[in-house]
Amino acid sequence: MHRITDVRMSGTAQRTFRVFRELCGGSTFKNVVIVTNMWGNVDLEIGEAREHEIATKFFKPVLDMGARMCRHDGTRESALAILRHLVDNEAVALTIQQEIVEERRAFADTAAGAVLSRALKEQADRHDEALRELRAEMEVAMRKKDEESRQELQEEVEKKREELTRMKRDIQCMTENFVSEKARLEARITEMETTNRYHVERLQEMQSLVNNALLQVMKSHAETAGRKEEDERQARLLAEERLANVLAETKHREHLQRTQDEMNKRIHTLQEQISKQNAEKTKEGDLTGMRPEKAEVDPKLQFVFNIVSFVVARWMKDPAVPKTA
Repeated sequence: MHRITDVRMSGTAQRTFRVFRELCGGSTFKNVVIVTNMWGNVDLEIGEAREHEIATKFFKPVLDMGARMCRHDGTRESALAILRHLVDNEAVALTIQQEIVEERRAFADTAAGAVLSRALKEQADRHDEALRELRAEMEVAMRKKDEESRQELQEEVEKKREELTRMKRDIQCMTENFVSEKARLEARITEMETTNRYHVERLQEMQSLVNNALLQVMKSHAETAGRKEEDERQARLLAEERLANVLAETKHREHLQRTQDEMNKRIHTLQEQISKQNAEKTKEGDLTGMRPEKAEVDPKLQFVFNIVSFVVARWMKDPAVPKTA
């Protein structure tokens, strides 16, 4: 977040931004959004000129590596627009996380720690230089016996000493906080690794169950398809058998009809022969003057007639149809 009302980048802001860059690392800048605010407190043209200046100078390195710059005019819409740039970003490990957790470095050995240490050393050097200058001035004042100047310089020296003491205390506190935070992060990482292993095992179990279920479903589908194919084959064979039976029955009936017609013709012929024999017997009796006796039918002819009549009667009663294989 940067105030567009600032006419220049202060040394503190520049130092803070350098530490920020080292903390994050170049691979994370695609997830960084630099927001300028307080646009209502500056003329638009001046604000745009300052925005262009910081975008092409101070923030240029991170913008070139994927960071974006947005304006926040104090409205809800602009805030939501900024959030939309962040919500879908993929999480990336910070450089400081990789250095401390994976590479097991001390904070002072990290890139951010090096920048901060240089800044603190520069500040300490400036204070030392100021102390040396104050001591020199004190010595001059003492030689001139300027008590008032000496007291002022003494007070200034004490202030610088207090600042140095505070800086050392801050460095010590920062080191202690870092150790504490490092321990907390390591414990958190261990907990996350344990949780992750648990979830991985659960996912593997679920994957195994899913695979088994898929195998059962595939097996069931295969069995169902096999049964369906067998049922279709049986139905096809049954239909073919029925069709063959129908065709055989039709053919058999046609054969029976032809046989029956032929037998009827033979019976009619036998009847005509029998009638002819009877007529000849009657005629012989009339010629001899003898009383015509009952005409005797040729036994062989009568036997054949009876057999044919019997067969025709049976066929007419139960015309059997041969079964197909």
